[in-house]
This record gives sequence, C-alpha cells and structure tokens, in this order.
Amino acid sequence: MDKDSIGYTHVFTWEQFQRALHYTKKYYGMDAPYFYRTAKAELEGRGQPIAIYNRFIYDDFRERLLFSDKSASKYMEQIPDEEVAIIWALMFVEWGLCEKDEDYTINDYYAENQSDYYHDNMRKELLETYLFCKQTPIRPRRANEIILTVNKGYPKHRRSLTLPNFENWVLRAALLQYCESHLEDIHSVEEAQKALDTYHEKGRKADEMIDRIIYGTYTMFKDAAKDTRATSTGLCRIITNYLFYLDMISKYEVENEQLIAGRIKYMLKQGKQPRFKSRMGTLEALSKSGRNTFEDMVK
Repeated sequence: MDKDSIGYTHVFTWEQFQRALHYTKKYYGMDAPYFYRTAKAELEGRGQPIAIYNRFIYDDFRERLLFSDKSASKYMEQIPDEEVAIIWALMFVEWGLCEKDEDYTINDYYAENQSDYYHDNMRKELLETYLFCKQTPIRPRRANEIILTVNKGYPKHRRSLTLPNFENWVLRAALLQYCESHLEDIHSVEEAQKALDTYHEKGRKADEMIDRIIYGTYTMFKDAAKDTRATSTGLCRIITNYLFYLDMISKYEVENEQLIAGRIKYMLKQGKQPRFKSRMGTLEALSKSGRNTFEDMVK
C-alpha cells in the first residue's frame, strides 16, 4: 500500500495504543515495530502518544466499513462498546501495511538492529548451508579444494582464501556441525529441504497477505461478538469492505462476498492460521532450548 494515499492523521494515547496493540499482535501477528517509521522512533516513543495515518477519518472509517449495510450493522450490534479497540486495531493494521519512509531502508534498520537480521535471515541461510554441506560429494583421503570469498562485488573490500580442505573437513565438520547446533529441529536432508521449501512456496505474496487480513479480522470479530457460527453474512461483509478499502480485492470480489466465506472455510478446513511475522526479534524459530542462538554470531 502506498503511503501517499494515506491522508488523515490519528493520534492515540500510549494506553490506547497498547489496547490496539493487544489485538494486532493476537490476531494479526503485528507487533509494535510495524507501526513506527524507524527503530529509533520506537525506542523514543515508549510511553508517548503515537500518530498513524489512514485514508478515512474515524467516523467515515467506522461507518463505511462496519456499518455499510444492514447485515454488517446487525453483526456490529453483537459487539460491546468497550471493544472499540478492535476498530483501532483495523486502523493500525492499515498503517502497518504502508510503505515506510523511503529514506530509511531495511539495511538501515538491520545496521541498527543486528540481531534482528540474524533472526529474519539466519534460519534460511543455515538450511541452505546445511543442504550444501550434506549434498556436496567428498573425495576421501585427498584435498577437496575450497575457495572462500567475501564482498565479491566490492573490489576494495574483497577477500579470498583458498583451503586444501582435506577430506572436505570444512563442509563435513566445521560448517555442518555449526548448522546442526542451530537447526535443532532438523535431522535429515529431507527435513531441511521441506523447511526450506516453505520459504519458496508458490503463489502470489498478495494472496498470503490477504489470508492474513481475512483470518485476523475474522477471528478478532468473532471473539469480540462471541460468535459461534463458522461464517456469517455480516462478518463476511465487514471483511470484504476492509479488503476493498485496503485495495486488496476487486469490485467483482466485493459483489461476491461468498468468495470470502469460501476462503475462510478453506483455511479452517486446512487448519491454517496465517499471521504476519513478528518483528520483535524473538528467537523461537531457531531454538527450542531457550538459549540465545545468536550470541556466538554477534559478539
């Protein structure tokens, strides 16, 4: 979503932000870093009001998305007034999807938050390295020459080292053992390949994003309304309105809201619970032991 299309400023107190954050984290997986332009702003913003930007003013947001027709309005009647934070959550999710400041790149963020880079990228790199180590042929009792090169595209900083690598000790022992110590849930080439395949799943990224929005909004509103039905017309209308507002679906799909109902039923049948990835730098994906698996990487 283009940030230039966001026109209205909304300021939330720290307490209101925490209430909205509870929902965005629980139902969408979006934690605090999604809502700040920079990591520095997040650190400095603790305890302070936070400004976000949306396409509609609050009243229009509420009326056009949640009370657009009789079925949506009737569904909203089931939700207590004290659950107003779910509306704030929708506003925060919209802002969280916006492109951030172009002058502040992902590389800038990683430069300031080194451990987050390892969290976001290390598992995939370790899986690729593990497979490379396991699948590279070994010439026993002789050299398996290996050339290590760093900064290949930058002549000034480029460095290379050639190792005889007798009996392929670099891949067979050094690198492989390191990968195995950090990939505690991987015990074979097949398991590693299956895990790596999840990073290259076929299908449009847009579809993955839509599923996260659908499932998050669906579960959040069902819980707030204490709704026990699998799907309902009113809730499908609310989700459809929200997706159209976010420019994620076409007008045709708006007029055919059963497509949303079908998508929900499919996710439920498959046991899918799509969520956005946390940006807080937790290490659960890399270790079940609770220890910091990056300590030996960032010293």
